[in-house]
Amino acid sequence: MELQARIFDGVHLSGTNARLKQEVALLGRENYYYSPWDVPRNMVEEYLQGMLKRLPIGGCSAIEWWVHISKDTEVFTGFHFDRDECSDGVVHPDAIGCISLTYDNIGFVISNQKYGDPTPKDLLYVMGDEARVTVFPGDYSWSELAGSGEKICIFFNIWRKFIPKCLSRCPVMTDYELPLWTEKYRERQPIMYEGEVVKTTHLVGDTSDVWIMKAPEFMDYGGIYYVPDDTVSTTS
Repeated sequence: MELQARIFDGVHLSGTNARLKQEVALLGRENYYYSPWDVPRNMVEEYLQGMLKRLPIGGCSAIEWWVHISKDTEVFTGFHFDRDECSDGVVHPDAIGCISLTYDNIGFVISNQKYGDPTPKDLLYVMGDEARVTVFPGDYSWSELAGSGEKICIFFNIWRKFIPKCLSRCPVMTDYELPLWTEKYRERQPIMYEGEVVKTTHLVGDTSDVWIMKAPEFMDYGGIYYVPDDTVSTTS
């Protein structure tokens, strides 16, 4: 099963990137709900509304979004599946995405493991780059990556025909600027990584399994690395 993801670079202007970084620092780490029919309450929601129109990622009935700002003391959940936490059963979003606001080598990793699969087959490591938007299927498992330095991004879940429960709207901000977009973005095509690899250990938050996986020996700032046949071994 080939891993599917779309990566768009140069989506917005540098001034918008700087303003978004200032705004998300004030919002805190909460999960919020936004519908395209709602009046945006801040620059982030204005951005999400414009992003849906600008990028070929489809429409939706709702977006769940949250801010990620890296900290040295941060605890990572490891690989996990996004879902509506207040629904009976497992209800995945239709798509998961990330708006990167920093140029970094921390990033996150996407797998093509779906719910019920024992392990993933392939991994895609995506480092941060300003004005980069990454979107991948909502039933994939994924993980943030640990590291030092600054990483600021906005993660989001796209729900096409479902309204997530137990979420609230974000605080109202009366003084914000509208996002400004570049004339043309560039879609990146992940290229299979053929360099040296190291073995890394990942905790699977949903199952408490431990995966021993291959990762590029060195991941550069803003890099994108597709690693096939990635899982070396597993333990429970």
